[in-house]
Amino acid sequence: RFPASPTPLVDLADYLRDRRLTLTASAASEIVKALSPDPALALAFFRFAPASLPGFRHDAFSYNRILALLFRTRADPSEALRIVSEMERDGVAGNISTVNLLVGMGGGGVEVTKCLELAMKWGLRLNGYTYKCILQAHLRSREVSKGFEVYEEMRRKGYRLDIFAYNMLLDAL
Repeated sequence: RFPASPTPLVDLADYLRDRRLTLTASAASEIVKALSPDPALALAFFRFAPASLPGFRHDAFSYNRILALLFRTRADPSEALRIVSEMERDGVAGNISTVNLLVGMGGGGVEVTKCLELAMKWGLRLNGYTYKCILQAHLRSREVSKGFEVYEEMRRKGYRLDIFAYNMLLDAL
């Protein structure tokens, strides 16, 4: 065993450069997953990769991985908003999973309207699961009338709720 380095991420960059290895977004996502027991280190690596590795760029999947970690650890929602700003700055379009994750963080700083704006900007079509997430976000925020508007829109589009979402609606009444 080697002693722990005070700069493990810099050591990693040196290691990759010395061997002329390139890191793919998929591999970076797996590293973030492996580091997830230490969310601060996972986030540090996530930010480190594009800043320190020439030619490296995250994709929507790796952004979703870090957003999911932030969601699971109940991190400050402003961190998720910074991640989304970085996505936009780097020209990475999210996918419907990105929108679902952000809606799930709602009530704590990621507003549903912002999520819907991103979906439109990225040219995404909402699916039944996304509508359910939006409905739940409104109901959790005590925006009952908005929740019922989403429910009506879902019905018009032919989507159905599951028993959990129906129970939320009933509870809201």
